[in-house]
Amino acid sequence: MIDSAAMAARLGIAKATVEDWAKKNRIPAFKVGRWWRFDENDVLRSLKLAGNDLSSAIGRVK
Repeated sequence: MIDSAAMAARLGIAKATVEDWAKKNRIPAFKVGRWWRFDENDVLRSLKLAGNDLSSAIGRVK
C-alpha cells in the first residue's frame, strides 16, 4: 500500500489529481483516517483496463 504522494509520483501526475480520482472512484483506493491509500498494482491494472490515456505513460515509469 502506498499513499497519494507516492501514487502521484508513480503516475507522473499531481497528488491532488490522484486524490480527486479516488474520491470519484476512478481508481481503486481506500481511506485510513483522513489519508488515502492505494494498491499500486490495482491502480495500474485499473488504468490499463480502462484504456486511460496514462496507460502508455505507465509503461515508461520505473
